[in-house]
Amino acid sequence: MGWVRICWVCVAVTAVTWCVPGVRPAAAQPTVTDAEVAAGIERMKAWLYGLQDPDTGSFDSPSWSELRNQGYHATGETALITYALMLAGESHQDPRIAKAIEYLRGNPTDSTYLASMRCHIWARMPGDGGRGDAFAALREAEAEYLRSAERGGKFYYQADHPTWSNSLTQYGMLGLWEHAKRGGEVDDRLWVMVGEHTFDDQNPDGGWGYNDGPGRGGGDSTGSMTAAGVAVLQIAQQRLAREEDLPDPRLDAAIARGLDWLDQRFDPAVNPGLAERYRFYYLYGIERLALAGGVSRLNGRDWFEAGARFILDEEDGDGTVRGNSSAEMSGRISTAFALSFLARGRVPVWAAKLELDVEPPEAERRRGRRDREEAADEFEEVSRSAGWNARPNDLYFLTQYLSDQREAELNWQVATRDAPAEDWLRAPVLWASGRSPVAFDGPTKAKIKRYLDLGGTLIVNQEGRGSRFQQSFQRLARELYPDYRPEPLGREHPFAGLVIPAPAAAQSRSIGNGVRDLMVFPRGDWGMVFQAQDAGRGSSWDVMTNVFAALTDRGRLSNRLEPVLPLRDAEREASGQSVTVGRAVYAGNWDAEPAAWDVAAVDAFNRSGVVLTAEAIPLASIAEDGGLPLIHVAGTDTAWEPTEDELAAVRGYVAAGGTLLVESVGGLSNFADAAAATLAEALDGERRPLEPLHPVYTGEGLPGHVAAGRVAYRGYAQARGAVGNRAGLEAVVVDGRAAVIVSSRDLSLGAIGARHERINGYAPDSARALLHNLAVWAAPGEGR
Repeated sequence: MGWVRICWVCVAVTAVTWCVPGVRPAAAQPTVTDAEVAAGIERMKAWLYGLQDPDTGSFDSPSWSELRNQGYHATGETALITYALMLAGESHQDPRIAKAIEYLRGNPTDSTYLASMRCHIWARMPGDGGRGDAFAALREAEAEYLRSAERGGKFYYQADHPTWSNSLTQYGMLGLWEHAKRGGEVDDRLWVMVGEHTFDDQNPDGGWGYNDGPGRGGGDSTGSMTAAGVAVLQIAQQRLAREEDLPDPRLDAAIARGLDWLDQRFDPAVNPGLAERYRFYYLYGIERLALAGGVSRLNGRDWFEAGARFILDEEDGDGTVRGNSSAEMSGRISTAFALSFLARGRVPVWAAKLELDVEPPEAERRRGRRDREEAADEFEEVSRSAGWNARPNDLYFLTQYLSDQREAELNWQVATRDAPAEDWLRAPVLWASGRSPVAFDGPTKAKIKRYLDLGGTLIVNQEGRGSRFQQSFQRLARELYPDYRPEPLGREHPFAGLVIPAPAAAQSRSIGNGVRDLMVFPRGDWGMVFQAQDAGRGSSWDVMTNVFAALTDRGRLSNRLEPVLPLRDAEREASGQSVTVGRAVYAGNWDAEPAAWDVAAVDAFNRSGVVLTAEAIPLASIAEDGGLPLIHVAGTDTAWEPTEDELAAVRGYVAAGGTLLVESVGGLSNFADAAAATLAEALDGERRPLEPLHPVYTGEGLPGHVAAGRVAYRGYAQARGAVGNRAGLEAVVVDGRAAVIVSSRDLSLGAIGARHERINGYAPDSARALLHNLAVWAAPGEGR
């Protein structure tokens, strides 16, 4: 059984960027939006419901005679459509779904395809799997049928049917996989037999055919069957290799070749080798293997975005997606597959595994399995991907566990080396795992820094014994953030108890910026726990439950196609106005969130066409000729102690008409309060709330006329006393002018859209609107 250890090799992506003068590159505009996908899903659900027989609950087509008369297809459309509707969020308690379920319960089928689909449905029903669980009994009956239809590692239409195929084998494995995931028993020998057969049946070109393998007179590779072959090997690996430390080189190569075959040919409009036939069945196969294996792109394209665009273009406007094969001509089957693709593919991505250029681990003894010499010979063949993906299912099992915990599905993916940091940011958590040290090149360093600066958090898991992998990241952290040092998390950290008590978290260490964690270094090999142990057994599962809640604002995540960062409005023309904001450099934590103005600049351009830039400037130099209109003094410390030279510069700057913005980044310290008191005294000014009709709130007279007086606060800010929907800025008024704007609540993390739970500040749209108005109001001639 040890050979079934697969390492996923992920495809490269093409970075697409845009440029506005003074604005850093941002993520590319998607070809289809989440709103379009949501609307398409609703149309498809409505159309499918319209097909249901109100008396029986059946979705079967009365005219589907030829296939319907064969016992191994009876009730097929009902099973497929019911499952698709449930994937799309329809409850088993909905009377229409309940009626379909009763129809299926009363009409057992004699078919591998149908037993598999029904097993999927029973697996989604409530129950604990115990003796009184009626659906567990139904699931076991389907699984028993599937076992009977397997012979020699191949699945047949029926136990005594003469025909097998890789399509049937895929669905047989999928059904038993669902059964096993809900606690059902499946003999390991079955996973081995089917895995071995599928491995042997791979064509020389890396793909799979329908049912004739290499040297057997046919079976040219097709897209749908190659997706099936990869999925079967993946399932076998997940069931058999949970305790394996490294991927098997044979299966590594087989999976890599299968994915490479798909990568080279991926086009959602074509099922390679079959042209326009079975395209939606093929797309659903792509989705299954991509979500399970973390594949983010195929053939240089986001596979889900490309597939969703194709499906919506094919949909006729009333929810029907028509196929081009005999089994799909009614539209029922193709629409069900299309709906399943859209529903599962759009769910949020919470974590990404970092692809690294790492040498594979040195040969090590497999205790009780191999001697050192044999292990050394094997490890020489392991691909380089073993250096960063030796546990290909750690995030998969963790993601399934978290999905169950929150009762809503999550996805994960691989953060490929060639993707821009903005693409990585789709996932707020970046997971790096390895054993050997990493030699980072310049572009990789810059990309990791950009990801962290934009609000992401990197968890660095050390595999096995030793610490060399983590130490290489700690050296990188010292280079990227020289002022920050690793600190123990401690028992009061959110990771130790935000949702569930997890004192084991206190033993881990973190590098933070005074507000949030940037890099986390677990104590122990968490990845092996997630891959090898049953979900929920062990403290690492509790810690990651807290990590998920803390880094996603308690599960507030965007769907896959919803942009995490503002995307440039391609139709917006530049207004001709440029504003440069100074970021004050002083002896303190002035640079906690260096990307805040980068993101605010994109948002500002979209709102008004104004081009914002930001530049660091020593606080002691702000009064020099050519001074900037707005100086941002940001901090996270409990106090601010400016030098006499800095205070003198502030006096000269304010006397010349300049404006300061003082902010407590994260809103967790009294930095802004202390700075406001110091500045009020130094400037002989009066500190008071910013007047309600101030242009910073109303937008009156400012480019874009952006109203920012009514705001949304973070949930954490509301829990700490922020009430209502009015902004809470203060001012230090000097000679009748608001010379210093004071925000004791966070703006910077709001600007980047950071998804951390402990942010005492404004929600992203409100933070960006306030920063836009502050910058353009402070500029000369803008309605002050």
